[in-house]
Amino acid sequence: MNHKLELQFQTCSNQSKNLLVCLHGNSVDSNYFSVLLAGVAGWRVVAPDFIGHGESPKLDSEDYNYENFVQCLVQFIDQFSYDRLVIVGHSMGGNLAIELMNLLQIDGLLLMASLPVSYSSKLSPYLKMPDFKLSERHQENRILAEKYLSQLSTDQSSISYLTQAFLKTDPVFRDRLLEEFGAMKFSDQLELLQQNNTTYVGYLMGLEDAAINREYLNQLVKEEIFDFFDVIPNCGHYSFIEAPLENKKFVLKFIERV
Repeated sequence: MNHKLELQFQTCSNQSKNLLVCLHGNSVDSNYFSVLLAGVAGWRVVAPDFIGHGESPKLDSEDYNYENFVQCLVQFIDQFSYDRLVIVGHSMGGNLAIELMNLLQIDGLLLMASLPVSYSSKLSPYLKMPDFKLSERHQENRILAEKYLSQLSTDQSSISYLTQAFLKTDPVFRDRLLEEFGAMKFSDQLELLQQNNTTYVGYLMGLEDAAINREYLNQLVKEEIFDFFDVIPNCGHYSFIEAPLENKKFVLKFIERV
């Protein structure tokens, strides 16, 4: 992929020079951050759909790779004029956001249910969750998606919403996720965070998140990798869907400290 791709995105009308970029996880879309897109005082909020997700372009299988995802995000953010930049990244979006620390001057980075990849640690950021491929049979896909999501959320309305987002995601990306994307050639992200002395880094998660490796998380908290750490009660992996207003309060709390 040598040409520039334009990511579709949502934004609030605020034209502030403070830019809040919200990056969703795999197989959902920018609607995940609708409560922030409703407005954050003093900040312009933008939330793109990743390639293969939501309303953004779909690609050939070989173009779904780490380099293209990062390149698209840099191009996306560069189109805006800003004085301060804060990025909120959920799950896969958080891992991609960490990569941007090498390429952009970021004032604040809030990782949501997104642990840094580490090649030096023997601990995995995520627990092994059985994933699935999308087929041409819509009803079968729905059943598979609901079964998968029920491991990550107990809220039925959240599962229903997320199922629709999963089914809208490019099935070619889903195949690529299983084959390669889950083990993309990220940087040693833990090392990046350990060496960081310019970006205020926070971590936020749902108390009942079944996807996160708690042993690894506890190790990072003990090592004081994060400048800000908090837990949202009564929420799982998709906390912004399960408790949007509560999540917004925590995000605002983080922004105030940046």
